[in-house]
Amino acid sequence: MPSWDISPQYLAGFIDADGSIFMQEHKTWKTHTIVYPVVAAGCTDKMLIEAIHSSYGGVIARDIKPKRGRLFYYYNTWSGQKAQHLLVLVAPFLIIKQNQAALALTWPLNPRSGYPLPDDIKEFRRSMLTQMRSLNHREADFHDNA
Repeated sequence: MPSWDISPQYLAGFIDADGSIFMQEHKTWKTHTIVYPVVAAGCTDKMLIEAIHSSYGGVIARDIKPKRGRLFYYYNTWSGQKAQHLLVLVAPFLIIKQNQAALALTWPLNPRSGYPLPDDIKEFRRSMLTQMRSLNHREADFHDNA
């Protein structure tokens, strides 16, 4: 495992360039849907992804089968509270994804353990999902027109 010193500034640039900040919607039961923030960043350099993981945690994964003639793509993801903890460190240095980070940092934790979540928290999280989709769509439009 590499022992590189990955700074929050470097990681912010990496997330801005090769990462995503989004809200994940996940059905846990027939009647339960949870929404939580996710930060993901990846590339074909496995050592870089391992260095980021050793400094900031997260979950490492790779493509199951790369496209013909291409290298495996490795990525690191952070979800829920872990995504928020990461964003506290890197958000001040983000440029492109600053608005997505700010929204993800407002994600409310469940004030009590267990399910179901209170209706006001479920509704707020659903509204965050809509706002994040709007932010990410606008970002894609900007880059497509550049």
